[in-house]
Amino acid sequence: MSLTSQFYQSFDSSIRGRGYAYFRQGAVRISYGDEREVKAMVRGSERYSINLTVDGSDFFVSCTCPYFDRDLYEQEVKVERSGTGSERRRRADYAFLAPNFRDVRFYVEARKTSLDFDNRDYYFQTIRYGWNSRTPLAVLTDFEQFRALDCRYEPDIEDVLNRALLKFHYTDYADRERFSEIYHLFSRESVTAGRSKSLPPGFQNPKAKLASAHCFRRAATRALTNLSCNAWMSTAKN
Repeated sequence: MSLTSQFYQSFDSSIRGRGYAYFRQGAVRISYGDEREVKAMVRGSERYSINLTVDGSDFFVSCTCPYFDRDLYEQEVKVERSGTGSERRRRADYAFLAPNFRDVRFYVEARKTSLDFDNRDYYFQTIRYGWNSRTPLAVLTDFEQFRALDCRYEPDIEDVLNRALLKFHYTDYADRERFSEIYHLFSRESVTAGRSKSLPPGFQNPKAKLASAHCFRRAATRALTNLSCNAWMSTAKN
């Protein structure tokens, strides 16, 4: 697999398009190259120096262009600034982004340490973030407890406590097998690979199916109620 294929998702499409245009215009000049290192100069709005280095299995890139002035790790996690009232309730505390730094892979809602951590309101609000943005997973945590919540179905306050796919206490992190469950879905490598976008077969649990059935029953009840009201109003007019 070429380096272009491996790393193209790490850059926004507009940045890739601009780089390709520079290449076609002959604005890229390689000043040095061997089996381990390539140095180049790009004539864009200014002159930029680029250095590519391979060290074993590691690949390093540096550039003097404005794009590399930003902290890439800061781009991968969007932190919502503190708000008030309804504005604060509409946004999760953290959004973990795809390599394009735009699409959300999953949300994290952080709460203060509480004896009543597993309550319906916390679960409902967290699941709603994932449901509204069509991300299948969301995390609820107070940094002592950790809950991975199923967001594939519309949240229902009566059912949300059944939507926890993973439950951890911070003492579980020392257990290699338990920690691997978190790492498989939420590590940086997993987010980059897109594993957090789909649930493994082992997580297709009966509780999730019950949640789906409950949502169906609720929608059917609303539809029947509307039909009954319409029929009553039609009879009353006659």
